[in-house]
Amino acid sequence: MIFQEQQSLLSAAISVTDKHSIQEVLTAISCLAENTNSNVVFDEVLTAAGKDIITKDVTRIRGGWALQDTFYINIYFILIPYFSAFSQHAVLAERFLEYVISVINKTSALKSEGEKGDANIIESSLGDNTLLQAAVLSLTAFLRGGEKVGKRAVEQNYSSVLSALVLKLGNLHGLSVPSQQEHLKPLLTAFQSFCDCMADLEMGKILARDGDLTDKEKWIDLVQEIACCTALKRPKEVSPTCSILSKVLNKNQRFEREASAAALSEFISH
Repeated sequence: MIFQEQQSLLSAAISVTDKHSIQEVLTAISCLAENTNSNVVFDEVLTAAGKDIITKDVTRIRGGWALQDTFYINIYFILIPYFSAFSQHAVLAERFLEYVISVINKTSALKSEGEKGDANIIESSLGDNTLLQAAVLSLTAFLRGGEKVGKRAVEQNYSSVLSALVLKLGNLHGLSVPSQQEHLKPLLTAFQSFCDCMADLEMGKILARDGDLTDKEKWIDLVQEIACCTALKRPKEVSPTCSILSKVLNKNQRFEREASAAALSEFISH
């Protein structure tokens, strides 16, 4: 019954265009998420976003990044009503943030040797790449639309959000250059939105300057500079961030291990 209600609401959200009707649908979706299993509702919304990505198929868009940027902007504006509604909701904001960070952590742009994936990832017809893109775009919408409620949720989960972004930055640098660029741009947009949301101006400047570098030594330096900014501006976040990153050192993903080690070495020096 819940699933049917979700499908009906999502269909309505896609078909309506006037602001009043959109708000009514979003209120209904939020109410359903608050009073049932919120993760099931989040799954459906994220899957709908992912299917839109598949339909557009950004990898086949010709004309370089100028047109692909337009694609991501369009998808972003499609997502804003959903995820802004969650980010501004007193009950759902932190739930959704924890959910989307969990999805980002469990999905990978590449598989290491012998890795079979995580069986706990939401059951979906989407591949990991598409699911990751949808989750990253959703996080961006959340970070940009949360106002006081959303910002408070991010503040309370600062170490989790930062760790997820840093690890995924490492993960993407394990891809070939064409695939790397496909995923790196939206991730950097999400990272920049995180900096803006938390008023971490210096970190934002570093990302704007060096975020798209692909050379291994350069991106390792970038991760260390991000860690340095955190240590200097938010010393209370160092311990919980180290606790999260240290658990990655025993995992199969080589590039995430390298990102974790780079950040941890910088935290230790402070």
